Amino acid sequence: SGTQSIPLEIASALFRHADAVLQEAPLLLQVRDELADLERRATVGYKRMFVLKNRHLRSRGLPPLQAYQRALIDVRIAGYIVLGLLSGMRNQELADIRVGCYYETEVDGVTYGWLRSVSRKTGEGATEWMIPPYAGQVIALLERLSQPLREELQAELAAIDGQLAGMADSDAQRVVLLARRTALRQHQHGLFLGKTAASGNIAILSLFSWNAELKRFARNHGIPWQPTTHELRRTFAVFVAAHGRGNLLYLRDHFKHWSLDMTALYALNETQDVDLYAEILEKMEQEQAVRIASWLDPEVRLAGKAGERIMRQRVHMKSMNMVSRKEMAERAGQGILLRSTGHSWCMADVLSCGGRGLYDAMECADCSHAVIDETQRDTWHGLWLQQLELREVNDIGPAAQAKIEESIATVKQILRKLDPGVADAPGKEPHVAS
Repeated sequence: SGTQSIPLEIASALFRHADAVLQEAPLLLQVRDELADLERRATVGYKRMFVLKNRHLRSRGLPPLQAYQRALIDVRIAGYIVLGLLSGMRNQELADIRVGCYYETEVDGVTYGWLRSVSRKTGEGATEWMIPPYAGQVIALLERLSQPLREELQAELAAIDGQLAGMADSDAQRVVLLARRTALRQHQHGLFLGKTAASGNIAILSLFSWNAELKRFARNHGIPWQPTTHELRRTFAVFVAAHGRGNLLYLRDHFKHWSLDMTALYALNETQDVDLYAEILEKMEQEQAVRIASWLDPEVRLAGKAGERIMRQRVHMKSMNMVSRKEMAERAGQGILLRSTGHSWCMADVLSCGGRGLYDAMECADCSHAVIDETQRDTWHGLWLQQLELREVNDIGPAAQAKIEESIATVKQILRKLDPGVADAPGKEPHVAS
């Protein structure tokens, strides 16, 4: 449908395959230049040139000419996939990027990447998207990939200008040439260029072409999904929402902020895509409602002071069905910013621990703002094993040893609350009952 998002595991696989293609792109582009030089130097017929090119491709460890040319096209679609998943741009905005569209700024020693384009759907006109600096490398590859086609466009433009210069205003052909020149000027600096099958004209790829290319790429790389252009934008919104809940480090690296603080983001660049952030925030609210609704389920076990408080309160909610739990979760979530530390869910609306809980899980174990649920059980099991390993260290002193024993007791208490089947033996791995 194009209105849904790609499941995150499949989107991650799609990104990995696209990134792998881009890693091979420098060699492909270098060999393309070598083949072009071979054509300039060798005065042989078409068939002989075909043989020479394949011989050269073999010497460089690359596939035969047809497969090699397909690999070059894959660089284009891989660049589109990576930029789409990292920016959340619509097809019209992304497909229309031009030479020089990427730049970087530095604020307080932090580098921010920016991608320029034009947003016509919202009427914003010139718009910019924050994007990881890796995008700069992708743009450089796309500029190099599209260079021969851009040179062809420039040559055709020069030829048309020459024709127009010697043509009378009344000449009927003049109107046709002016229309063609206008079209060429719209595409002459584009990065996502291709040749139409019917006419062989060079142009920025259409929405239809992109959807076909996305599906072909996914099929050829064994991706069990038929992606569409708008799904990349929706997937970006879901990815940010999910990782805003589950991995604050992602938001720090991508947005350079611990939360989607609009004031801070627009202070960096007031021409950003407002509509994209609205989609992200809407998805974050949906994700939060689903999470809170799961906590209202009487069968779900919780730890942390806030989690225990929820368990006590839901005693009075046992008769609620899924619909009413969802409605209550949406109401309860209003005004709450639910954040994940990786080992707990933090509902603090003030500084509280000042962020220490991000680095010390034990800070969250007894915090009145913390909810620990079953999605974090494996993390606490890992903490248990870590503390048992530290217990075996003999030269850390009595204070550190006491801290370890205290942590072991805390972790075991959390695991017992999440699953009563955890064994009591402190010197063994906790066994979770099936």
